[in-house]
Amino acid sequence: MRNFVLNYSLKQLSLLCLYPDIKNLQFQIVGILVCCFYASAWIFNITGVIINFNGLDSIQQAMVSLPSAHQLLFKTVFMFFTKSKLAKVVRKINYLQSLKLYTTSENLRRKIEEADEKFNFYFKIYKRIILITSYIFITKPLLSRTRHFPIGWYTPCDINDNFCYATWYIWESVYVLFAQYTLASVDSLFFAIIFTMYVEVEKLKDYFQNIYVKDKIIKRINYREFCKSIDHHNYILKVLEEINDVFQYQLLNQFVTSIVTICFGIYYLNASYPPHLELIPYLLVYHNQLFMYCFAGEMIQRQITSIGTALYTSNWYCCKNKEFTACLKLIIQRSHRPINVNIGHIWKLDTRTFIGVMRTSLSIHTFLQTINKQ
Repeated sequence: MRNFVLNYSLKQLSLLCLYPDIKNLQFQIVGILVCCFYASAWIFNITGVIINFNGLDSIQQAMVSLPSAHQLLFKTVFMFFTKSKLAKVVRKINYLQSLKLYTTSENLRRKIEEADEKFNFYFKIYKRIILITSYIFITKPLLSRTRHFPIGWYTPCDINDNFCYATWYIWESVYVLFAQYTLASVDSLFFAIIFTMYVEVEKLKDYFQNIYVKDKIIKRINYREFCKSIDHHNYILKVLEEINDVFQYQLLNQFVTSIVTICFGIYYLNASYPPHLELIPYLLVYHNQLFMYCFAGEMIQRQITSIGTALYTSNWYCCKNKEFTACLKLIIQRSHRPINVNIGHIWKLDTRTFIGVMRTSLSIHTFLQTINKQ
C-alpha cells in the first residue's frame, strides 16, 4: 500500500510545524505563531459579527466564516498539543505495515490495491474541491466589482482607502488559503489513519478465514503463527485506542460546531423571506462532513467486530488441540467488545450518532422557532 494520503497529510502538517514533535525552539515557535494567526482570525470573525450585527442577516454572515474559523482554530491547537501522541501513533502504524506475519492472498492483495486507488482518487477530488472553493472565496469580491472582502471580518480602517482595502484583502485571502490547506490536511489525516487500520484488520481477517488446522503440525507451525496473529490483533486494538485519544476532542469540537451551525442555518432559512438559498450549500457541506466522520467510525467498528466472524468461518473444527481452541474462543469473545472511536468520551462515532445529531438539530430548530413566534 502506498500510503499516499497519509504521507501527504503528515507532510503538510510538518510544513505548519504541527508534526512531528521536534524538540527545537524554532520549530515550536513557528507552530505557536500558526496557532496565533488562526486565533487572530477567529477574534476578527467574532468581532465583525458583533459589530455588524443586523438581526437575521447577521446569521447568514456568521455561517459563512465563523464555524470554519472556530473549527480551524481548535483543530490547530489540538494538533499542536497532541503532536507527540500523533507521532507515536504514526510510528506504530508504520510498524504494523512493516510486519510480515503471514502471506497475503492474491485476492486480498488485489482488493487492497483497488481500495487504495479509490481512496486516493476521492482524495484528489477533495483537494480539487478545496482549491476551487478557495478560488471562489478570494475572487468573488473582484468579480462583483464592489468593495467588500472574502470574509466578513472586522475591519479596523476605512475600506474606501486603497491601501487599507488592498492590505486587508490580501490578509483575508492568505487566511482563506491557509485555512483550507490546514483543514484539508487534518481531515484527510484522520481518514487516512482509519483507512490504514481498516486494511490491517482486513489482512488479519484474511489470515483467520484461510487458517489451515492440522493436529500433526499444530504445535510446530500453525500454533506459533497463530499466537503471533493474536499479538497482532491486540496491537491493532491498542493503536486504535491511541488514535481515539488523539482525535476525540477534535471530533467533539467538530460535532458541536456543526450542530450549532445546522440549527441556526435551518432556522434562518425558515425565518427569512424570501429564503436565502445560498445557505443550502453550506448546510450540505456540514451535513456531509458529519456523515463522512460517522461513516468512517462505523466502518472501523464493524471491521473490528467482524474478526470473530472471520475466524468462525475457518476450518477450526478440524482441530482437537485444547490450547488452540481456547485461543479461538478468546478472540471471538474479544471481538464482541469492539473498540469504538468516540467523540470526547460522550458519543460513539457511528451512523447512529449522525442520525441522533440530525434529530437534535431539528429539535433545537423547532425550539428556536417557538421562541421567535412568542
